[in-house]
Amino acid sequence: MLTAALQLLLACYVSRAEVLKGWGNNEAQCYTTRPQNARVVARAGGAAGVLVLSAQFHEDGLACLNPGADNSTRYWSSARLISRNKAAFGYESTPMKFEARVKVPNELGAWPAFWLLPNTHREDCLACGDFGDGWCSSGEVDILEARNRDGLFRSTVHYGGLPDQSWLDCHQATADFNASAAVPYWNRVSAVMGNESIAFYVNDTLVHTVNQTQWYTGGANKTKDPAAPFNRPFYMLLNLAVGGNFPAAATGGNMITDTRRAPYRFMVDWVRVYSWRPTTAGGRRRRSRRFL
Repeated sequence: MLTAALQLLLACYVSRAEVLKGWGNNEAQCYTTRPQNARVVARAGGAAGVLVLSAQFHEDGLACLNPGADNSTRYWSSARLISRNKAAFGYESTPMKFEARVKVPNELGAWPAFWLLPNTHREDCLACGDFGDGWCSSGEVDILEARNRDGLFRSTVHYGGLPDQSWLDCHQATADFNASAAVPYWNRVSAVMGNESIAFYVNDTLVHTVNQTQWYTGGANKTKDPAAPFNRPFYMLLNLAVGGNFPAAATGGNMITDTRRAPYRFMVDWVRVYSWRPTTAGGRRRRSRRFL
């Protein structure tokens, strides 16, 4: 059965990149509302009720219509789902845990991601927030990024920015998890966000922890607001990009895809958000679940 979280995300997905062509990362795909690019199937990968994001190759090209940006012809299409202004979560009395059970494509040029951005009511800026007029001063949390066939799951916290130029002086704290043996299977990826730290897990194995003392934003005084920018609500994104700077960095700076293996598929079994209670009882960790 499709979870309420996936129903919500599917209802919220949008097709087009706001202003940026190639998402500022030289990505090759056009995000569309076509059911060929995002659909729920009765069964896939051995699981029932699965969301499938599909990156399709178009030999003759596909007209890509982007409000606020130049129209273009693209040879790949895909999908991006977001919960902006529909479901956003932040630290309350306890940290929040964002988790998804996914199966990633193991293909050249594939770039699946499960990530978080600051919630905003602005329609012209996906990364704007309380601390700046654009990325990165309001923060970004990448719970999962994978690329090509390298078998690594990357998790990252993006922070920094200048008070009047949010896109300058940006920094990141990142780590890779060697998932080469697990890539063909379903994996659970998660981030636990609190006022003191952000911790990342793969199948309950801690990958790394970023402490509050490491991050900051140019849009706030660290002494007065030490947890900023990650003490505000964040919304979720799921997408499957093709090409771009991240996959190309692992292939000598060149975008390499294998059109013979298209379509590429990023499968999502479920997405959940928990109110995390890190106390133990009887040797087990207790959690107060809150599903979307």
